[in-house]
Amino acid sequence: MIKISQACLLSFVFSMVAVIGCGGGSNEELVDVVPVTGKITLNGEPLKGAAITFMPQDEGMGRPCFGATDDDGAYVIKTQDGRKGCPVGKFKVIISKFAMEDGTPVGEDPEAAALGMEHLPAQYSSGEQTQLSADVPEGGKTFDFPLEVKKK
Repeated sequence: MIKISQACLLSFVFSMVAVIGCGGGSNEELVDVVPVTGKITLNGEPLKGAAITFMPQDEGMGRPCFGATDDDGAYVIKTQDGRKGCPVGKFKVIISKFAMEDGTPVGEDPEAAALGMEHLPAQYSSGEQTQLSADVPEGGKTFDFPLEVKKK
């Protein structure tokens, strides 16, 4: 587990805003999307409360698409404007489990969130270091991600 300071958390938030953009001029509504769903497990168990991001790797694919896992580790990818699915193409996949040290959700209080930490290693949770990818075909696809982390 990685502890994150408030400064680091703010840096992360600002970098995500820069990557995602701030409305206006988006061609996202012009991009066709296909269904993308799946299940994320950690050491064979459903990973609930995780965020998953599909970062487009090809030009003209629009903005990143997002999802969150339920209690069974299942997710549905959506566009920023709320449509279910994402464009066809190649994606870098980022899976993050940001929570308090004991695994409980950080909640909406910014001061409490500053005490949260990333529970997954950078090979899954870092945009620069992720080893996960997805090649979304016409018609969509189910992508399951069986993550493995050695327990300390």
